[in-house]
Amino acid sequence: MTKNLATLRKAATIFTAVLTLSMAAASMAMAKQTADDRARILDDIVQAEAYSVKVSSGSKDTVYIFSDPACGYCRRLEKNFINKYAKDYTIHIIPVTIIGGSNSTPAVSALLCAAPEERRKMWKQLIQGKTMHGDDCKAGRKAASHNNQVLNNMGFTSVPTIINGIGESVPRNILGNVPKIVRWLASFDE
Repeated sequence: MTKNLATLRKAATIFTAVLTLSMAAASMAMAKQTADDRARILDDIVQAEAYSVKVSSGSKDTVYIFSDPACGYCRRLEKNFINKYAKDYTIHIIPVTIIGGSNSTPAVSALLCAAPEERRKMWKQLIQGKTMHGDDCKAGRKAASHNNQVLNNMGFTSVPTIINGIGESVPRNILGNVPKIVRWLASFDE
């Protein structure tokens, strides 16, 4: 029995080492996705017009924001950053359903089923918690699922996630501080 226990411990140690190496390899693979890769992917999403909401056309930089209408932090970001700095930045919302799940999906789907020029107004209603009128559709659900997967594939697990035009993401520790976000965005203009 002691021999079996020793064998089990050795197997557990080997398994743990292999798991650790696998996780490190996965982490390195994710890290290999460069900022340029993220910028290209996000630009492709916006160009496809099926996955995003363009909320503004500013002159300073492009900002991509993954946001879930069920996310309180996303609502605060909308109020404190997007509404105040929309004139400065071209802002694209990429709606996801990672917090609201099945509660967010019908509304996000209806939003993504709408014509691109109608989405800005619909997004404003949705993020403010108002009832949004629109038809949920299969293509919208696929788009919402796609957006969730893109967020996940980029290695992000929460919202809001803000990424600038060159693919760099806003550090999580400043997300609640709009002046720091603006300074961080401006630091790439220099």
